[in-house]
Amino acid sequence: MKRLLGFGAAIAALTYFLDPKNGARRRNRTRDRALAFFRQSGTKAERARRIVAAEAQGLKQKATHVKKEKQPQRETAAPSKTS
Repeated sequence: MKRLLGFGAAIAALTYFLDPKNGARRRNRTRDRALAFFRQSGTKAERARRIVAAEAQGLKQKATHVKKEKQPQRETAAPSKTS
């Protein structure tokens, strides 16, 4: 039964895309949409890569430049004036 439905869907798709009147328009539109999908996916992946790289660089900078706690300075005796 599933096989019959698969064949029916394949025949319907062929009929849809090979229609003499609108088949060329449908094929071109489908091609353009598929290419746009992959182009947008690549753009989104590149953007995600840049975000992750920026976050990693920021964490590296934070780890490199950790502020050390200020230690209280020792009080030294005032220099004595000898005259």
